[in-house]
Amino acid sequence: MRADFLERFGFFSQEGLLDPEECASLREEMAGAAAKVSTVAEGDTADEVDEGQRSSKWAQVSDETRARLQERLLSLKPMLAEHFGQEFSGCQPAQFLIYREGDFFGAHHDTTDDHEAADFVRERRVSVVLFVNGGSEEPAPGSFGGGALTFYGLMGEGGQSVGLPVDAEPGLAVAFLSETLHGVSPVTHGQRFTVVTWFH
Repeated sequence: MRADFLERFGFFSQEGLLDPEECASLREEMAGAAAKVSTVAEGDTADEVDEGQRSSKWAQVSDETRARLQERLLSLKPMLAEHFGQEFSGCQPAQFLIYREGDFFGAHHDTTDDHEAADFVRERRVSVVLFVNGGSEEPAPGSFGGGALTFYGLMGEGGQSVGLPVDAEPGLAVAFLSETLHGVSPVTHGQRFTVVTWFH
């Protein structure tokens, strides 16, 4: 479904945060960059590898690209403050994520009030996902299949019985409260590129 549909549930969306040329350039850099296995936020280190819960890679983009995207994400701060009725001091360092065929992220929350969790996890208040490419039913250059960002519990269901997926569009940013239960379904073809951060 379109991201703007989720606004009725309190979500924020911004189309065109990156233009098509910027998305294409970033996809190319991420695809060619060195990558390491993504971790999950567990325990006081928040750097556990759990392939049963998450399978994706962190692309090690250049410092210049990292700084440019961090600035672009920070440009959302006044709009997010108004939308969510909160003040933010900033956002955490962006992660550049690649999901290849079969990769996924099980349903999870981005924050917790568990005092044993790492400080940077507990301080997350609003999560932002920036799509660098879009989805397609059939394999096509620069796109991916599956890999839906899906939110749970929005229709009054307590668990994962009802999920609302978002249609990925290049340059689209989606923001939501970090306590929201969400996940990424397995990618069926192509590579899914996203940039994520958390405002605090």
